[in-house]
Amino acid sequence: MSCFIELLRHHEHDFLHQYESQLNHPIRQAIKALLRCRTSEQHKMSWGCAHCHHQVQHPLSCGHRHCPQCQHQTTTQWL
Repeated sequence: MSCFIELLRHHEHDFLHQYESQLNHPIRQAIKALLRCRTSEQHKMSWGCAHCHHQVQHPLSCGHRHCPQCQHQTTTQWL
């Protein structure tokens, strides 16, 4: 998990309270996406073994263009 998302998660209430009047709908949607990214709140992808029938579920990423967890590789390649 990125340091930014950890900080946002820890200080979300204070941040939203302090900047409430400056946050438009797209910014609020971005914040929600970042906070849900790769958590149990996201949809899950299931992988299963056809031989032993063992299944594993992993939460999906949000895919938001501002998410440091989703765009890290893309940003690194760009730099």
